Amino acid sequence: CVFTGMEVVFLGTSAGGSQAGRNSTSVAVRACGHSQQGSHLWLFDCGEGTYRQLQNSTLSHSQVQRIFVSHMHGDHIWGLASVISANLSERSIDSPPMTLHIYGPVGLYAILSCILEISQVGLPRNTSVAITELEGLDEWHQNELEKKVPGCGHRRNKFRLDAWAKTALNTMEYRDKITLHSLPRDTNGAWTVYEDEWNIVQCAPLRHTVPCVGYAITEKPRKLKIHVEKAIQAGLPPGRAYKTLQQGEDVTLNDGTIIRATDVTIPPDPPRKVVICGDTAKPTSEFAHIAKNADIFVHEATLSDFEMDKAIVRGHSTPGMAGSFARSIQAKWLVLTHFSARYIPSPQRYDALKQSVLLDDQTNTTIDVLLKQAISSFASKNVLAAHDFMALSIPRAGCSADDSSFNHDHQQMQHQDQSNFSNRRQKSYSSPPPSKHRHSSPSSSRR
Repeated sequence: CVFTGMEVVFLGTSAGGSQAGRNSTSVAVRACGHSQQGSHLWLFDCGEGTYRQLQNSTLSHSQVQRIFVSHMHGDHIWGLASVISANLSERSIDSPPMTLHIYGPVGLYAILSCILEISQVGLPRNTSVAITELEGLDEWHQNELEKKVPGCGHRRNKFRLDAWAKTALNTMEYRDKITLHSLPRDTNGAWTVYEDEWNIVQCAPLRHTVPCVGYAITEKPRKLKIHVEKAIQAGLPPGRAYKTLQQGEDVTLNDGTIIRATDVTIPPDPPRKVVICGDTAKPTSEFAHIAKNADIFVHEATLSDFEMDKAIVRGHSTPGMAGSFARSIQAKWLVLTHFSARYIPSPQRYDALKQSVLLDDQTNTTIDVLLKQAISSFASKNVLAAHDFMALSIPRAGCSADDSSFNHDHQQMQHQDQSNFSNRRQKSYSSPPPSKHRHSSPSSSRR
């Protein structure tokens, strides 16, 4: 599909370890550029097998510039070492300097410095790893524990990560290669972890059994667009004055004629927003603030609504919980992910399991029942169940909350398969409207 400047690709959609057809959690976001080649590639969580998933997709591991970690559970971080090693060690000495930036809770520096040093990963002289840990997240989680908030676990990690990390690096080589930075919280209780000319990435705490955050990627407001035909008719050919008009300022010609910006400009496309929620039993007000009006809202749905009590105890959510929160933040589209192994894809793609259609919702363990629950609580059919290699490209004008946009808008949010397995060629397809969404079944080549 045509690259629109912001694309979400699901590399792993499983809860816990990998399943047949589903890899451990990881989401790739391609953004920041006017073209696919000039875009940046960011990873949100990096479960075991993420490097293999990148290899089996049209994405390139060498383009990964930043990795954002939600929490320190293994199914969200066990793939970091292989991605770091492949990303940096394969670069030649003649390549431009490269720093791989990784953001997340306290503990990232300790575990990564240990793995990289003990395994003696060969990092070229022009490469490094910069780790930024979220200051105050541990204290926030401890406060939730003391208040006995459901879903936040029942014990504090007594392992002194800070003290251990100070002795983790013993060689000058790795001490120079891996740096640690601490990021304080903003006044609104969130963290602004990254910002460039195109986007801003923020995160906020979530209630889970360990310190956890969710991330929001928001485009910055663009400049006004010039209606070139009207500008020329007004006597102003293309030139430097157009930049002044794009800033909303009027331009005076040599003959005294005033060209008003409001007459020759077009409002820019609204900023787009992608929100990726980490594991949580209950999102916070801080997270709701940064997630408001998301075009795409990615939320976990580990268990069905029939097992809500079990989900909350384990720090997880159900489709109904995800839908309710998505509605409260006025999200346009809800994408479910992080499924328990008990939930299989739609029975239409599994001939041997067609009989499960005859079961009632409480005993039905297909993805369809999760979609049904989310649609009911979200009060909208704009719900998708993610599968590995599913890609969502957000139109530059943003997503529509009206499902009919999929039928009439040629710049619709496009859905394609990012896999290119045996011959490394890109294979894609266009999906039907989400209300009739078909879930790809994992073939033998996708395992």
